Amino acid sequence: MPNANSPQPGWYPDPENAAVHRWWDGAQWTEQRKAPASGPPPPAPVSAGVAAKPAGRVRRQYKVLTQKDRFFGGKFDPEKLESAINSYAAEGWRVVVSATAQIPSLTGSREELIIVLEREG
Repeated sequence: MPNANSPQPGWYPDPENAAVHRWWDGAQWTEQRKAPASGPPPPAPVSAGVAAKPAGRVRRQYKVLTQKDRFFGGKFDPEKLESAINSYAAEGWRVVVSATAQIPSLTGSREELIIVLEREG
């Protein structure tokens, strides 16, 4: 149901991607998108008193998982890795890169898995 303070239904710049316009139904964003028309865009709508994110200003957070992470309890296990990734995914994190690194030690070196997670925040 439209809020009395909400902008009228219409096409507005998508708060997630300024390169397209998205349909605002008067209360919320729908999944409908289209290429914007030429000319200045209309102001982005406000939903439930919270302004939409300004285009191009997405804040991201990063988290690094390694075999020393608390999820593994000192012993790496692929099933524990899967559980850790799924746990973080439930909080909005996604894997953006994984790599290995040679970590020097007193007895030589060891290879360690490194996973970088990202989310908007």
